[in-house]
Amino acid sequence: MDIEDRQIVLGEVISTRHVLVCRRTIVYGVTIWRTSRQDCPGIIKVSNRLTTSTPEWEFIEEAQAKIEHLSRMIFHQDLTNFSDGSWGTLFPGRNDLYGDRVLRTIVLPRHSSISEVLSAGNFISVLQSAF
Repeated sequence: MDIEDRQIVLGEVISTRHVLVCRRTIVYGVTIWRTSRQDCPGIIKVSNRLTTSTPEWEFIEEAQAKIEHLSRMIFHQDLTNFSDGSWGTLFPGRNDLYGDRVLRTIVLPRHSSISEVLSAGNFISVLQSAF
């Protein structure tokens, strides 16, 4: 996936979750290749949501304005509405019955698990360096 000056290369599936009513979320590990800087690990969350739902990144942007040390978003975008694709072709005019859905994606940096950096021996020093 090409995004601005970056290329997102999908890796392993970290998590996948789906519900019977046409809702699914998948989180992939990715490598983010940048033209001007060192490549970095990241994650991409891809989900299909109702077009009427508030995008997740709006909540993140609002929180980032008020809270320090939150992960920065690398990229976010609505990719396609289902009514514009095969869903709209197969079931024209049925969006009000099922609700039109949009494929949304958000890319964030990948962080280490707290269990990888925190142990009984370094507990105090890790907490002190965080503040």
